This record gives sequence, structure tokens and C-alpha cells, in this order.
Amino acid sequence: MRLSLAFVLVLEGLSFISGYVKASVTLYLSNDETTAYDYLTREMAKATAPYEIWNTIALGAELLVVLLLIMSVATLHSTTKQAFHRVAVYGALVAFLAKWGAYALYDNLVTQAVGRLKLESGLLSTANEVQARFVAAWGFWGSQAYDSLTVLLSLIFLVLLAFAVWELYMEKVVSVWPSMQPTVGTVEPLAPIAMPASAQTNAPSAEAKQAETKFCRYCGARIIRDSKFCEECGTKLT
Repeated sequence: MRLSLAFVLVLEGLSFISGYVKASVTLYLSNDETTAYDYLTREMAKATAPYEIWNTIALGAELLVVLLLIMSVATLHSTTKQAFHRVAVYGALVAFLAKWGAYALYDNLVTQAVGRLKLESGLLSTANEVQARFVAAWGFWGSQAYDSLTVLLSLIFLVLLAFAVWELYMEKVVSVWPSMQPTVGTVEPLAPIAMPASAQTNAPSAEAKQAETKFCRYCGARIIRDSKFCEECGTKLT
């Protein structure tokens, strides 16, 4: 879960840097170029306005993924919030898949809407040239290499998250601190030791021994009843 959170935070950081770089680029355009680019931008905004809800859903799911991952890491070693931990882990996986599904649907709808636009060839050519200059000014942050890196990190994050869900489902992850994990049944019993007859006569009975001892609630070892620390695992008992 910690690795999953680290990967998704890296993705968010890359997305923030990319947005900052793209927003800070300034181009000096002629009047014709400015007119063509502004006109194309307005027409695209009108054509894609009905589908902005999917972009909003994708952004909300992205924020939900980060929130659920933080909650799942915070409750990873909790002994009282294991059910909440499971909900956070499963929810993060569902939210991540919902995010990519919403983004994919949004991109598909936008592509179809832009393809239906009826624009003059000269106007469209000028606007595309301006967009190409913007992409060149963005450098790595607008290149195919950046897109490939984002996809790769997203796949790694998805694999890590799916593995965490699978281990949690198979109950291979114990969400308690190591010092509080019960080990009753793992301690091998000691072989009986023969005692001389004189010692046996003076030795207290089994009932007396049981009355004077108890079992450690952390490791299961038999200890003196009034002990404040376990002699076997060293855990404080009071």
C-alpha cells in the first residue's frame, strides 16, 4: 500500500508539473494565427461541452484514489479499523478503474465531437500549426515519451494495488503490529524432566502451579501471575 501511494503521488506530481509548463508557455502569433486558434478553441469547447461531466467524474475519482490510499496506509496496522482498511483498499482499486474508464470515455467522445466540426481547411490548417508550436514549446511534457511514462507508472500502480487487494482477500496480510501478533500454538512444548523423589515431595502440586502462573496474552508463554513483563517476548503486560 505504501508503494501504491508513492506511485500515485508521483503521477500527481508529474501531472501538476505538466499542467504548469503548458500553462506558462507564451507564443507570439500573428493576427491570423490568433483568430484561427481562438475560433477553433471556441468551437471545440461548444462541441465538447455536453461531455465535460465525464472529465469531472474522472477528476473526482482521481482525488478519491489519493484519499482512499492515504486512509488505507493510515489503517494498515490498526487493530480496531481492519474493516475500514479493507473498504479503503478495495475502494481505491474501484476508484482507479473508474477514473481511467471515465477518461477513456471522455477522450473518445471529444474525438468524435471534434471530427464532426465543419471548419474551413485553411482555418483548420493554421490552428493545427499553432498547436504544433505549442507542443514543441512544451518539450518533454507534451511529448509521446511523457505519455508513455505516465501509462507505465499507472500500470505499475495498478499491479501493486491489485496485488494488495489479492493478498488482503486471501488473508495473507495481518493488519496488526508485529509485537501484537498472536503466536499461540507456535511454541514447541518442552520435554518433561525427571525429578528426584525428594524434590517431588517438596514440589508444589499442579493445581498450585497453575494458580501461581498465567499465559502471556501476546506470545502464549507461561509466566508468573504477578509479572509485569513477559519473560519470553518482553512485552509489557500492565
